Amino acid sequence: MGPDPTALPSIGVADVVHRVRDRYESEGMRGVLSSGYHVLETRAARFRYRHTPTARTDADPFAIRRVDPRDIEYVSGLEIERRETGRHLEYVRRPWYHRCAEYGDVLDGAWDAAEVRFADLVEWTLIAERFGEGIPWTETSVYEEFVACIERGHPIYGCSTVGELHERFEYLEDLKKSMASKGYRRVTRIDSDGAVGVGSDGAAALDEVTVDIGRDGELLHHTNGRHRLALAKVLDIPEIPVLVKVRHADWQRTRDRVSAGEDVDYPVLHPDLVDVADASARSDGSPRSTR
Repeated sequence: MGPDPTALPSIGVADVVHRVRDRYESEGMRGVLSSGYHVLETRAARFRYRHTPTARTDADPFAIRRVDPRDIEYVSGLEIERRETGRHLEYVRRPWYHRCAEYGDVLDGAWDAAEVRFADLVEWTLIAERFGEGIPWTETSVYEEFVACIERGHPIYGCSTVGELHERFEYLEDLKKSMASKGYRRVTRIDSDGAVGVGSDGAAALDEVTVDIGRDGELLHHTNGRHRLALAKVLDIPEIPVLVKVRHADWQRTRDRVSAGEDVDYPVLHPDLVDVADASARSDGSPRSTR
């Protein structure tokens, strides 16, 4: 078995002191208190989640699905939050039980009532302006905000200096050229070393574009792979690999009905139904409808 994905890594005393000092120097006592509150909130939510019975999908939680990037129009969550912590400038607020979910979990609730469009994210703005409109990186509408955050001591995408930010832009230039000439390729563990979401609990790498699936089969972007998804959209790449993290309970019931050979109101060519439709067809020897 792999490590518990809900467990927080242990942090040494010296590291805690260093982080508190840096936060105090950049934001004062208010920043220290705010950071401490978020840590306690996260630990409490994860403790509560680990002691709450959670349904699991029948699907392999680390199976790759192939989807049309144009079908991922919305983000899984309630609203965008600007937060100068972590790797992203923006985070999507989710219910506590959804924030703590693991790969393969099945959740009920209204977390899939998506109102945040992928096009609302700063990563889409950056990629669309640079590669869709040909605007230089330094003239994009978000560049100065990135620089201001770095100068206040808040790294963006792991970049602590403006020079590192420009190295990140060079990486995106190379990635765009590669995707345009060679197509979209899976992430390897070497490629994803140190990336957000990478783990050893069953997948070769968890740094693929990640989606949740809503009650009606909507593909909702989760967290990982914002830049790659934006590039795939700009380049009109017809299909990309994704990991599914969470399924809505209603959608899981749809999978169950397809698996049982029942007719459903969704095309079984949906990327999250093909596997159970094929299995059902093999078991009874009859082809499944692809309406």
